[in-house]
Amino acid sequence: MRTQRAGMIAAGVAVVVLALTAAVLLFTNRSKPTRAAATATTAPAADAAATTGAAATAGDATATTAATGTTAAGPTSTTTGADALARVSPAGALLTALREPFNVDGAADLPCTAFLDNGHVLGPSHCGRVHLAPTGRLAIWVTGRTPDTKAWTVRIFAYDGNGSWSERLQAVEEAPGLTWTGVDVVPARLSAGATTLIAMATNQGTGVYLGYDLVRWPRSTGQPTVVAHRGDLAHGFFRVRQTPGGTVLDDYGANYDDGAPSCCPNRYDRSRIAFRAGVFRYLVREQVPASAIGR
Repeated sequence: MRTQRAGMIAAGVAVVVLALTAAVLLFTNRSKPTRAAATATTAPAADAAATTGAAATAGDATATTAATGTTAAGPTSTTTGADALARVSPAGALLTALREPFNVDGAADLPCTAFLDNGHVLGPSHCGRVHLAPTGRLAIWVTGRTPDTKAWTVRIFAYDGNGSWSERLQAVEEAPGLTWTGVDVVPARLSAGATTLIAMATNQGTGVYLGYDLVRWPRSTGQPTVVAHRGDLAHGFFRVRQTPGGTVLDDYGANYDDGAPSCCPNRYDRSRIAFRAGVFRYLVREQVPASAIGR
């Protein structure tokens, strides 16, 4: 009898352990956002006087105005110098520099539409002209699809000052139709003087991951250059705002540490970025409730 009773107790314990294990696995695997494909190795730039942030929209190369009602405050004060704040790295950039730039003849006043629907990119397309910070040099950006594979693409041309435009940066969807839902470019005055381009791409998949580059024309490089990159922002979006401390860029990515379903995050990771001491730096990195964002 003891042996039989001990066997029954052991069997009962095993059942309880299996049930607890299944419950833990179910909770940890709960509805995390996924991507349909890996991020490609390139993306866009922009021109349109806008100081509000924008979210990349599926299949639309035109920037969408960010919703109002954010409760975000201005840059938080710090007792350290600006150069002590963490720098936003350009690692993982969407846009890549071309080893053999493609050249197009044209004067400085060449309209950006000269690059659309003429074999360079196909519609739906979008383009703009911009004087890039900090040098104020002239650039043209275009977005659309490639003529051959119909992949989403962004191309940035720089004026060389001698009647010619040279393609310096390019982004192309890695797996056409399977990687991105769209690309976009937004110009923003993130520092005094000329414009910084915010070039972005949105990944397919339930996470709708956003990645974006900040593009300027540094004197040290002599051409349009990705100076900072942000990526892997689930259900991501950003806003450019004027604060008493200057212009800031707030980006948001869904946080699922509490087990919320992919569709409906309860909170977001917010990073506040600003141009300080010659580079883009993080001013604040924090979690905010979704209800406080006001999208």
